[in-house]
Formats: sequence, C-alpha cells, structure tokens
Amino acid sequence: MLRFFSNKRSILPTTILVFVVMVAMGEYLAYQQRQHQFNIHKNDVLMHASLMRAKIEYEIHTTLNLTMGLTVFIASNPDFSAAQFTPIARELQQKAPHIRNIALARDNVISHVYPLEGNEAALGLDYLDYPEQRDSLLRAIKYRKTVIAGPVDLVQGGRGFISRTPIFIGTAEQRYWGIANIVVDVDTFYRNCGLHNPNSPLHFALRGKDGLGSKGQHFFGNPDLFSAEQSVILTIKLPVGSWQLAAVPAAGWEPSSLATLALRFFNPFFAMIISLLLFALLTALQKNRHLALHDSLTQLTNRRFFDQFLHQSIAMTQRNRGRFVLLYLDLNDFKLVNDQYGHKKGDLVLTTIAHRLREALRDSDMVSRVGGDEFVVILPDPPSDNGMIKVIDKIRQAISQPIDIDQQSNVSVGISIGMSIYPDDGLTADTLLKKADLAMYQDKDERNLEQPDLTP
Repeated sequence: MLRFFSNKRSILPTTILVFVVMVAMGEYLAYQQRQHQFNIHKNDVLMHASLMRAKIEYEIHTTLNLTMGLTVFIASNPDFSAAQFTPIARELQQKAPHIRNIALARDNVISHVYPLEGNEAALGLDYLDYPEQRDSLLRAIKYRKTVIAGPVDLVQGGRGFISRTPIFIGTAEQRYWGIANIVVDVDTFYRNCGLHNPNSPLHFALRGKDGLGSKGQHFFGNPDLFSAEQSVILTIKLPVGSWQLAAVPAAGWEPSSLATLALRFFNPFFAMIISLLLFALLTALQKNRHLALHDSLTQLTNRRFFDQFLHQSIAMTQRNRGRFVLLYLDLNDFKLVNDQYGHKKGDLVLTTIAHRLREALRDSDMVSRVGGDEFVVILPDPPSDNGMIKVIDKIRQAISQPIDIDQQSNVSVGISIGMSIYPDDGLTADTLLKKADLAMYQDKDERNLEQPDLTP
C-alpha cells in the first residue's frame, strides 16, 4: 500500500478521491443533521396537531353525549308533548352554544323544532323527499349510529354540521321511532376548537365531508395542505366514518441550523486543505522513495533497487521458466578523469554515460548505478547469443563516443563488460553477480586496456 501511495501517478487521483469522499461525507452529515432537525420539528407539529384533533373530537363527542340524553328521553317517552320537549332542548343548547337548532322527525317527518321561532316552516318536512338529506339519514338508520353530515349551507344563513341520530324504542324488538337532528354552527364549532386562532403555530385543513375520510371533500383551510409532502395528516374518528386533519407550521418548516449551514459551507474548504496536505505528504513520500531507490547524480536506480529487482527477476523468471541476462559494467580508469579535470567534470561524464546507457537499451531493461563508476544491467527476455553480442557492441560504441566536458576539451572513456545468464550461470543473486563480476575483469585483462584518451 505504501508503494501504491508513493507512486507518482497515483498521487493526484488519490488526492482527488479523498477530496470527493470528504465533501460527500460532509454533505451526508449535513443531510443527517437536517433530517434530525426536521424530525424534531415534525414531532413538535405532530404533538400540536394531536392536541387539535383531541379538541375537535371533544367538541364532537360533547354534542353526541347531549344528543344521547335526548334520545334516551324519547325512547322512554315516545309520545312526549311539545311542552316536555322545549325545556330539554333549551337546556341542551345552553350547554352547547354551537348548537343552532334541534329537530325531531318521527317516522322521518319533522314533528318538533327548537327554537320554533323562525323554523315553523320546517314542521311537517319529510327528509326522504330531499335527496341531500336522504343519504345521510339512511346511513344513520343502517348503522344505528350517529352520522355527521355536512358542512352544508343552512336555509337560515351560514353553514352547519348536521348530527343525525336514529332513535329506536322498545326492548325486545326495537322499533324505529325516527331521527334526532342537531344543527351545529360551523364557525362557532371551529372557534371552540381553536381552528380560528390567529396565534396558532400551525395552519390546519379539514376534509372528509359527510364522514367520507380521505375520499370526502375539503371543507376547512387550504386544501393544498393535503398534497404537501411534509404535511402531518391525522384521522378524526366519527361514529360513522371519519374526517382528516392536515397540519403544517405557520412559519414554514425550520431552515437549516447554523451548525448545518456552517458544515455545508466550510466542509469543501476543509476537504481542500486536507487534500492539499495529503498531496504534499504523498509528493514528499514519492520523492523520498525516489531518493531512496535512485542515484541522486545520474537518476538511475541505485544498488538497493537493483538488489530488489534482481531477486524479483529470479523469482518471476523461475515461475515462467524463462531466462534473463545480467551485465556488469565498469568504466576504465575513470579516476584519471577526476584527477585531471576535477570531480565536477567527472560527474558530467557519469551523467552522460548514464544517459547513453538508457538510450542504448530497451524500455523494459533495467539500468542501475551500483558504485562510483560501476553499472549493472538486467535484460529480461534477452535476445539470442548473437543478439547479445550486438547489444554489448552497441553499449561499447555508445560509451566510447567522445564526451564534451567544456568548449575546448572532450574525453573518451572505455568500458569493461561482464555477463551472466540466469539460469545457465547460476540460480541465486550472489552467484550471478560473482559470475558477471569475474567476466568483467576477464574482459579488462583480455583487452589489455590502455589509459583513456584525455587529450584536450
């Protein structure tokens, strides 16, 4: 892994990847923070909406309980008189001011109304003759429960809910007596529930006209609240059917907190700083690794790299049952160059020779400087014997070309080359190196080397 991150080609992609990952992580944390804040806010909205639902259900059940007292009275006194009905109806209205009027319909025909004033025309009206009245009445009879119809436009003006409660008399076989209708003023009902409170932290809407729940028409507030994705929607249970209550914050959902905004704003800068530091660190690591494995003068690989490469080449070639060639090169009397022209010029000669070696060999061949004037070459997949002779001759010719050390002087340096072949000349690194080193000295002796040409 260290080698991967110290590889020059991997530094920039690694840095970019770290930057992208850190920015993504920052965005994810900001998203989680926003979701956390939203959940807290939504739970608060849910709590207030639940309180509103409880108030609405309380007002509904208060009316139903009062109606229940009236139906009990009628069931026990089916032939009551108007004089008996009026004080009971007056007391019900006093206990529930949102009740506008109370009507009793024996056999579905209105027989009693309170208050009578202004409602005289209603007496004798048969509910079954009016389609808008008939459906809710038949539902009440069918389920033997109170049905809340509306809201509807009232003849007397305004709008109201109509609570229809069927009345059955008798104990063994109950007989349908008629129905009790209580008209509840819509505005008073809303005001008692708190729906008209201008200081409410929430906006509310209601739907489910005639107790039809989500399929019923909207009848209070903004209908768009039911289609808003983040609205809180609660069900209000009725004796038959239901309403639905939608709620959203009056001021809108809370914006992101300062912590979330700061995280989203500063995260890219923080990620960039970390990425730049990582880039600098990996670049330094790559340079240090390069210096540790390369000769600082010639930029060829050094003895440490060569030893690693030689052992890897032996292992790989052994698995592939192939062969490679090791060349040991030594400059002839290079010390004389340093003595006559100085070490600075000697360094120039060494860098020139290193460049010529690199140019004379294939890209797949490895060249290392392992001493002051000593070089080694490893040739994987070497050519035939005749081909190797041509390679060595090419190296000699490249090295022997004059080297300009200043405007007036040049030198020509000879070279001795020893060769060993894996696996023919040995199976270990030491054996191959000794074989090549010995062959290099034999090359020196056979050529009876002369002093290099140092003539200006």
